[in-house]
Amino acid sequence: MAGRFTIALPEQSADLASAETREGARLSRFLLIGRVLAPSALVLAAFIFRQRIVDLIQHFSGLEFVFTVVHLYSTMSVRLILGVLTFALFVAVGITAFKYARHRVRTVIFTGFCTAFVAFALWFLGRGPNASIAGGVLAGTLVAANAIARETWHSLLADRRFGRLVNLGFWVLIGIEVVLPRGYFAWIDRSKSTAKPSPIWLRILPGALLAAGAFALMAPFPKLMRLGQTMFMSPAATIVFGPEYQVFSKYDVSDLARNPVTGDVFLCGDSQGSPKVLRRGEAPAVDISISNNGNEFCEMADTRAFVTVANSATDDLLVIDPDSLKVRSSLRLDKMPYGEIFLASQPKFNLMAVASEDEGGMGGGPTVRIVDLGKMKVVQEINAEVGYLIADPNRPVIFTNHFAMNAGVRAWDMRTGKLLATSARFGRSDRMAFDAARNEVLATVPETGQIWRLDAATLTSKPPIKTVFGARGLGIDADRDLLLVASFVTDELDVVDLKTGHSLRRYRLGPWLRDVLVVSDDGVAYVASRYGVYRVNYLR
Repeated sequence: MAGRFTIALPEQSADLASAETREGARLSRFLLIGRVLAPSALVLAAFIFRQRIVDLIQHFSGLEFVFTVVHLYSTMSVRLILGVLTFALFVAVGITAFKYARHRVRTVIFTGFCTAFVAFALWFLGRGPNASIAGGVLAGTLVAANAIARETWHSLLADRRFGRLVNLGFWVLIGIEVVLPRGYFAWIDRSKSTAKPSPIWLRILPGALLAAGAFALMAPFPKLMRLGQTMFMSPAATIVFGPEYQVFSKYDVSDLARNPVTGDVFLCGDSQGSPKVLRRGEAPAVDISISNNGNEFCEMADTRAFVTVANSATDDLLVIDPDSLKVRSSLRLDKMPYGEIFLASQPKFNLMAVASEDEGGMGGGPTVRIVDLGKMKVVQEINAEVGYLIADPNRPVIFTNHFAMNAGVRAWDMRTGKLLATSARFGRSDRMAFDAARNEVLATVPETGQIWRLDAATLTSKPPIKTVFGARGLGIDADRDLLLVASFVTDELDVVDLKTGHSLRRYRLGPWLRDVLVVSDDGVAYVASRYGVYRVNYLR
C-alpha cells in the first residue's frame, strides 16, 4: 500500500513523462524518510502503550491465559449468537440501503448505521462515552469517505501533495490496510476509474464479517455470562450464592462443608475473609465473622459436627461450635510453610490432617501436621508435596497428590508418618474423593477428562472413568452409587453411574467449577465455583 497512486493517461507527453521521473526520484527520497519515521513511530507507540502491551501479553500467558480460554469457552454459545445477529443486521441494512435506496440516501442510511453500531459496540465493551463518540465518528467518517466516487479519489491520489500525505499515512500506520477489506473500501483500489463497480455482496459481506467477528470476540465476559446463565443454565440448577462474573469475584468459593445435623453448608474461598454459611442449605449466606484470611478450605471435624478452618496468615487451626458459630478451640501451627492450608478429617480416630501447599517452595516447617482434635495437639509431622489431600474413612491414612506435578498419589500413615504406597504416574491430578463401597481413591485428571481409580490399600491402578474435559470437583452419592464430576472448563456437572462408569446426564451450570458437596437424602448437590455456588437437583 506504500506505493505511489497515479492515474495513467494515454495523452501524456514525453515532457510529462520526464517530469514524472523527476517526481518519482523526489518521492523515493520522501519514502526513505518514511522508512525512518515508521520504526520511530512504532517505538514511540510501544512506549506510550507499554502497559496495554504488557496486559495483552499476560492475556496469552500464565493464569491470565487460562482465564481467557475458560471465559471464551464458557461464553462461546452467546458469542456465536451475538456474531450471527450482528452479521445479519449488517447484511440486511447494507443490502437494503445499497440495492433499494438512492445514492445520497443510502450513504446517509449506512453512514448513520455504522456510526451508531460502533458507538454502541464501544459502550457495550465498557470503553466509556468519550471512546464511544470518537469511535462512532471515525467509523462514520470512513463510511462516508468510502461513498465518495472513485473518480474523485483517483484525482485526489494523483495530486502530488495529497499523494505524499497518503503515502506517509500508510508508512506510519503500518498494517492499516489489513483491517480495511479491499473489496468494501473500494476507494483504496488502484484500478482504473472505468472499471466495473464491485458487486453489492462483495462490498457488504467483508465489512459485516469483520464487524460481527470483532464485536462477538471482544464482548465482555461479565455481560455475556449474565446472558448465558439466563439462556443456557440447566433448569435443575439455582444460584444460592452470587454470582459476580469478575476475575476476582467476591463470591469466589473453593470448598464446601456440611453439618449433617443442621444441614448448614459452610463456604470457604479466596474472597471469603471469613467463612459464610447457608443456614439449612438455603440462601442468603451469613458471615460467621471468624477470620481465616481467605483460606480456601474448611472441613467437618467429627461426629459432633464441629467445623474446622485454618487462618493461613496466623497458621491457626480453628474449631468452631456448630450452634453458636464461635471458636471452641484453636491451635497454633508453628513454622507452617506459606500457602493455602488443606484439611482432611479422620473421624474414627479423631484426627485432622492440616497441610500447606508450600507455594513457591519457600519451605519452613513440615508441610503436613496431624492433629489430635481431642487433645488439640500435633501428634505427627510429614514432609510431602501437597496440592490436595483426603483421608481414608476407615483407617488412619491420608492420600496426597499435587496438581502441578505428575507424581501420582501417595498414601501416608497418620500415626507414624510413614509413606505406605505410591501410585503409578497418570498425569497431573487435581481433587480426590474416597469410594468406600469399592475401597478406591478417585482422582481427577483435568487434561484428559478422566477419573483415575486406585485401590486404597495398594494404590494400584484400575480402569479409569471417562468424563468431562477439565474434570476437577468430585462428590459421591453412596446411596445411589453415583459420582458427580464438576468441570472448570466446560461449565458442566456430569452424573456418572459408578457401577458401569457411564455418564447418565449432564447439567450446564457456569465456568470454573471447583467443589461438589452431595446431600444424597435430598438428591441435591452444592457446586462451588469462582463466581458463586449452585444448587442442583441431580435426580431430575
